[in-house]
Amino acid sequence: MLAGLTGKHIATAGRLGNGPALGPENRTPPEPKSSAMRTLVWLLRALLFFTLFAFALNNSHDAVVRWFFGHEWRAPQVIIVLLAFGLGAAFGVLAMVPAWWRHRRAAQRIEPLPAAPTPAPDAPTTPFAAHQDGV
Repeated sequence: MLAGLTGKHIATAGRLGNGPALGPENRTPPEPKSSAMRTLVWLLRALLFFTLFAFALNNSHDAVVRWFFGHEWRAPQVIIVLLAFGLGAAFGVLAMVPAWWRHRRAAQRIEPLPAAPTPAPDAPTTPFAAHQDGV
C-alpha cells in the first residue's frame, strides 16, 4: 500500500485525517514474543487447520449450483465454498484499490519522495578535527 514511502512520508500521510500521525516516532516497538506465546499461536493455527480440514471432509458430497436458463454446475460442496470465499476476497481487494491509490497520491502531494540520495561528504584528511584548532 505505502511501499517506497519513508517513515516521514507515512507520518505526513497519517495527518490527512483526524487521527494521530502514523510515524515511527509515535509508535511503541512490539514486544518480543515468548516461546510459550509462539507455541500457543501455532497450536491455535493447527486447531483451525484441522477444524477446516474436518469440515471439508464432512462436506465432500456433490452440490449443485443452479444458474439462469436451466444451467447447472455440479461440484463437491467444499470446492464451491472455497471458490465463493476466494472470489469474495478478490472482489474485496479490488474494491479497495481505488482508495489505496487515492491515499498514495495524497501522500505524494503532501511531500514528494526524494529523487536520489545525497552523497556523503568526503572524509577529513586529519583523523581528529579537535587538533586543528589547538585545543
